[in-house]
Amino acid sequence: MNQSQQIDQLLNALYEAKASFKELEKSGENWYFKNKRNEPHLFSTLDDIFNACKDALRANKIEVIYGTRFVDGYNHIVTKLFHIDSAQWLESVTAIGDATSNPQAMGSSITYMRRYHIQAMLNLEADFEDDGNQASGRNTNTISEPRKAKPVDYDYSGPPYRIFGADMGLIQEFSEIKPWGAMIKSRIKKMPELKEPNRQEIERIRKDVSDTQDMNDRAKAAMLTSINGLLAGE
Repeated sequence: MNQSQQIDQLLNALYEAKASFKELEKSGENWYFKNKRNEPHLFSTLDDIFNACKDALRANKIEVIYGTRFVDGYNHIVTKLFHIDSAQWLESVTAIGDATSNPQAMGSSITYMRRYHIQAMLNLEADFEDDGNQASGRNTNTISEPRKAKPVDYDYSGPPYRIFGADMGLIQEFSEIKPWGAMIKSRIKKMPELKEPNRQEIERIRKDVSDTQDMNDRAKAAMLTSINGLLAGE
């Protein structure tokens, strides 16, 4: 995450705004993660998130600004929280593909990351479960406990190529190795403590590259050198 030199006034404004956030609705449905009763997983959409927080953010002079950048051969989605009175800001940037990426896939990635950026930057729990209440037939505004994190699976090859946070929570996923490598190198350089949470994923991808028959020897050697650098902390 990037920021202005000072962010004290922005953080104070965010603190005041959060006291007036409305309850999050869950109008999104994900049938891929349906439950045992063949019902979809419900989640908060981008509209739900803004309906909950936009009035409070505006009242405290905080604007949410989205944009895109093309840097070092990769497209990036940029989300910025900007405090109008102080001009202080916080910014999240995520790679979403290179110059050859399909426009439809890019559009989907932008929509996806807009939601997850603002959810993370405002510290919103937008994807909680309430299976217990649904099963018992109760209708309540009480938010149930989030799902426990599943064990991380490293027993596969190919994408998604993942980046984990210090708490082993999933931060980003990539469908291609090059943008993954560029982003994780940048993150570890800024936050060396991310090296250990990502070590097994880096080693998984190293093995994947080592075993592949889809690269010529020179490209494979260059890729392995880069990955070995991540493991060595270079």
